[in-house]
Amino acid sequence: IQDYIDGKVIITHIKRSMKNEMPLGSEILEVNSIPVQEYMRTKIEPYVSSSTDYILKQKATSQLFLGLKGDTFRIKIRKPDASINSFVLIHAPCNVRDMYPAERKYQLLEFKWYDHDIACITLNSFDDPKIDTLFLNILPKLYKAKGLIIDIRDNGGGSTDIGMKILQYLTKDSLLYGEKVVTRLNNSYYRAVGEWIKSNDTIDNKEYRDCYLNYHDKYYHNFPFAPDTVKLKTNRIEIPTAILTGNNTASAAEDFLIYADKMKNMIRVGEKTYASTGMPYIFSLPGGGSARVCTVEDTYSDGRKFVGFGVIPNIEVKPTVQDFIDHKDPVLDKALEYLEGKAGH
Repeated sequence: IQDYIDGKVIITHIKRSMKNEMPLGSEILEVNSIPVQEYMRTKIEPYVSSSTDYILKQKATSQLFLGLKGDTFRIKIRKPDASINSFVLIHAPCNVRDMYPAERKYQLLEFKWYDHDIACITLNSFDDPKIDTLFLNILPKLYKAKGLIIDIRDNGGGSTDIGMKILQYLTKDSLLYGEKVVTRLNNSYYRAVGEWIKSNDTIDNKEYRDCYLNYHDKYYHNFPFAPDTVKLKTNRIEIPTAILTGNNTASAAEDFLIYADKMKNMIRVGEKTYASTGMPYIFSLPGGGSARVCTVEDTYSDGRKFVGFGVIPNIEVKPTVQDFIDHKDPVLDKALEYLEGKAGH
C-alpha cells in the first residue's frame, strides 16, 4: 500500500515477508519503465474524479496497482538508505493479516489524555449515530480538561446532524451556523426558450430571466437556511480547542468544521480537507462501470467556498516522508504546542 506524502509516492504498508526488501518509507520512482508521476498522470488520473489537485494525486496513488489477477508491474524504488532497486510485482489476492505494519483496530471514537490536562478525542466517522452516545459517555471526563484536541483527519463524513450534536457541547454559543446548500436546477422548457433570450430581455421579466439562466447553466435553487439553536440544559465546555484536519476529512466532517468556524475557542491544525460535500448522483455506464456527480454545493454561512479548495487550516502542517519513517505526528505535536501555550505552560 502506498500514499502520497510530501509530493512523493511512498510505500506505507507491505507484505510482512517483503518488509526488508521494500522497507516502509521507500519511494516508488517508476512503474513499467515510466516515471511514476507521468504514469499516474497518463494512466490513472484521467479516470479519477476530484475537485482538487492534491486529492487527485492521493487517489491516483492509492489506485496505482489496481488490476486483474496476474497483471505484472515492474517498479523501481529508492529505499530510505538511498539505494535504488527494481522489482516485479504480480497482482494477486493478499491476506490482510500478512500486511506490515498491521492495520490499527478501527474504533468509532478514541479518547486519550496528554500532559497539562489536554484531552484528545478522535472522531473517525459521523456515519453511525452511536458516536453521539460514546461521546456523552466521556463528556464528564472533559469537564476537568484545560485544552481539547478533536482529531477528524480520517473522518470521511456521514450525517451532519451527528457531528453537530457533539459540537454543541463544546461551545457556549446559542446559535450554530452551518453550511448553506445550493443545487443546480434544469427546466427543459426554460432551457429551450433561453437559447433565444438576450441578457437585456431579462430586465423586469422573471420568466425570461429564469430561461436565460437555465440555458447558461446558472439556474440554482437555494435551500432554506437558518442557524441551529442550542437548547442543551447540561453544562457545556468552552476551552481552547484544536481540530486536526487532513486530506481525508470529508463531507459531513467538513460541515463540522463549517459549524466550528465561528467559535472563537477553536482553531484548525493540519492539512486542507477533501473539498467535497458528498450527495453524489450515481449512475451506471456501459460495460458495468459507474460514475457519480456531486449534486450540491455547500458554502460557509457567509458564502465563502470550500468545494474545490478544501477547508483551510489556521495552522498548516504537512507531514514529511521523514516524519513517517520516524513515526512522528507533527500535526498532533503542533496542536499540543498550541494548547500548552494557551494554558500558560
